[in-house]
Amino acid sequence: MVTRLLRARCGKSSRLAWGVWGTYLPAAQYKPPKPIADADPTTTDFRRRVAVALAQGTGEPNWFTPEVQRFYFPDRIKARKAMIGTFGPLNSFDLTEVKEEPGRQKRTYRAVFGTTPLRFSYWVTPDHQVAGVDFEVE
Repeated sequence: MVTRLLRARCGKSSRLAWGVWGTYLPAAQYKPPKPIADADPTTTDFRRRVAVALAQGTGEPNWFTPEVQRFYFPDRIKARKAMIGTFGPLNSFDLTEVKEEPGRQKRTYRAVFGTTPLRFSYWVTPDHQVAGVDFEVE
């Protein structure tokens, strides 16, 4: 389950497919989600720090649940730099969805690193620890 929640998908082939599809059916073109009102900007600021740290291949173990800590530390966290950090600096980070789930909350953001948009989804426990992170290129 942890690997499913922590996977990173590049999505280049799906973006190409959507681009080709959108050429023939303009209504089918991908439209990025619009930002929504953020009732908890403190949480968003913290999630932004987590995204930047992941792009640098770093992070604080206490940000994550014990299960996720075991997955990321000490080595896998470093691999995130090669996955995210190569896109460039974080230019924007907008909340696009908040969903309450049993025992946790899912918060989704649209982050732009350099010129590359990524979708970050965080599953957060009631005590604000990250129980999972999923990111993919839009």
